Amino acid sequence: MKKKDAFIEFLRERDILYIKDNVYHAERAFKTKALMDWFLKQKNEKHFKKYVILIEEFLVGDIDISIEDDRIVVEEKKKQEHA
Repeated sequence: MKKKDAFIEFLRERDILYIKDNVYHAERAFKTKALMDWFLKQKNEKHFKKYVILIEEFLVGDIDISIEDDRIVVEEKKKQEHA
């Protein structure tokens, strides 16, 4: 399986990606791909599981992640309470 196909399948399995009128829609795909590339570039197998968990939390909207000065910055999103 090609990298591109594996990434699309990764998003599809998590209901992050959908296709409408032959166009792929994935709101968080660009940042997810950038994060995955950055994580892989680190070549730190010890932290790989942590990186995957961060991506999962980002994809479900629990956190926001950015890369600043070649470091990961994680911001926890406040959960909205429903009345």
